[in-house]
Amino acid sequence: MVPLWLQYLQVLAVLLVPAIGAWIAWRQVQIARVKLQHDLYDRRFAVFEAARKLLVEVITHGDVSNNSLNTYAIATADAIFLLDDPKLCEHLKEIRKRSSILHTIKFTMEPLPAGDQKAALSKQASEHLLWLNDQLDVLVEHFKPFLMLERRGMRSPEFATMNIRRGLFRTWVIGSVVWIGINVWSDDFVCLFRHPACISEWKVVSPFWATPEFQFVQRTLGIPVIMFVAGLAINWAMRGFRRTAFRN
Repeated sequence: MVPLWLQYLQVLAVLLVPAIGAWIAWRQVQIARVKLQHDLYDRRFAVFEAARKLLVEVITHGDVSNNSLNTYAIATADAIFLLDDPKLCEHLKEIRKRSSILHTIKFTMEPLPAGDQKAALSKQASEHLLWLNDQLDVLVEHFKPFLMLERRGMRSPEFATMNIRRGLFRTWVIGSVVWIGINVWSDDFVCLFRHPACISEWKVVSPFWATPEFQFVQRTLGIPVIMFVAGLAINWAMRGFRRTAFRN
């Protein structure tokens, strides 16, 4: 007969191997999510940088070149797929529209002599220029939810972090209840505790750890206790791989 401790090890191995495999698979999913977030962050920041460069050029020179308008249009073309915010996408379009109008007005004004027409165009250009000058701070506020760097990494609401420890603990509770129920159901529970109906089956056993009662408790609670201790040990070991946060 296989020793009881060896049976425990066999059951523990059967349970630990899939658990470790599931943990490795979950870590791979987490790594893939982080990589996706980094890639998405880079592409979103490229859109923000293109808009910021255009606005800085307008603020610095009071005008924008055709080359800058074309570069901005290309850089922000994918914004609708990267930014889950229709208002922000419309705002980017409005920046391009007003910048283009400003450039057209400036180009039209240049050959005109001083007069009412040039004054009217200058007034329109000033209105668009003032609006564009105010958009740099507005742009930062619009992009802030998409470009914020959290202390524990870049996370989006769609990638909520799973509470692995709570899930594993509840799994242990359910497994322990099922294990105890199976043992209670499979043993002659009434006779186990020397019910009078089973008086003919009573045996005097010494020492205490050889009694049916102790063996039943050992067999029933041994696996849950070992799994719980193993879980604590694995959790303690995994915590050692976490990156230490540096504090000032």
